[in-house]
Amino acid sequence: VLGLDNFKDYYNPLLKRVRSNLLSKHQVFIVEGDLNGVTLLTKLFDIASSSSVYGLNIETPFSACDRTDYSVSLYAATKKIGKEIAHTYNHIYDLSLTKLIFFIVYSPWRKPDMAYFLFTKDIM
Repeated sequence: VLGLDNFKDYYNPLLKRVRSNLLSKHQVFIVEGDLNGVTLLTKLFDIASSSSVYGLNIETPFSACDRTDYSVSLYAATKKIGKEIAHTYNHIYDLSLTKLIFFIVYSPWRKPDMAYFLFTKDIM
């Protein structure tokens, strides 16, 4: 797993650095860089994929050429459908698309300004 963070001070960068060090112990690597850096993003997207779409595939390691006919979650199925829609638009309209999938981590290491914590604080 590869993450991208610019370590800006929107919230305490030390929290981000500690989290990054903990993640690296579990083979989750954080690249320091800006999402606006075209060269960096091009390099990162060359390795981008998601194991969720491979569903019940028992072959490992996964390959981009593997079949993805047997999703085991709605999340995986919608990811696959999104890729197919992007491919179809590209084929029909010669439209170049990039799909970014964002997710939120619900844990003690989450961003301190996440909405559900702010809402809970305001309710209390």
